[in-house]
Amino acid sequence: MASIHDSLLTGYSVDGRSRTIVLHTEPHAGGGTAFIDVVFRGVVAYHLEGDCLHNIVGRIEEAKPADWWFDRAVFGARFAQYGWPGSWDPKRESPEQLLTRPGVRCFVLECSYGMGGWIAAQSMDTVVIGDTT
Repeated sequence: MASIHDSLLTGYSVDGRSRTIVLHTEPHAGGGTAFIDVVFRGVVAYHLEGDCLHNIVGRIEEAKPADWWFDRAVFGARFAQYGWPGSWDPKRESPEQLLTRPGVRCFVLECSYGMGGWIAAQSMDTVVIGDTT
């Protein structure tokens, strides 16, 4: 099975209509031989930051919201300022309830260099796009 560890995260796309996010990775020194897309479907919310345009992926793993950085005040401030995330009504559910809706899983992106964050979605799959061997 191909790994994305130490691969370059070269870009990502967000499709709001289909509620899909795709992270595009490619081989990097010591980081495997496959070009891999990581596809998230049924996206409820996400937050990615620190993109340095040459990110090195450490890992992407599933985690409970309580297990990773979560600041309720920051989450609420983003909602007030930008209407983010669009599927959330803070009068009806807490941030924790949003991120633990039935069928929703949280995935944390950790890079050894560059971007990090999280994606709350129904699923995550990897698709091997090509191989350098």
